[in-house]
Amino acid sequence: MSNAFFEQPILNSPYAYPSRHWELDRDGQPTQKIDGGAAT
Repeated sequence: MSNAFFEQPILNSPYAYPSRHWELDRDGQPTQKIDGGAAT
């Protein structure tokens, strides 16, 4: 079973405001879902 969180942990460019992040559960563990949307 592959774990995308560990295969590609960095989702954003180091030169731009972060636009996506890995969703975490209540225990702080990755859910394998990407939350795409900048906070405003």
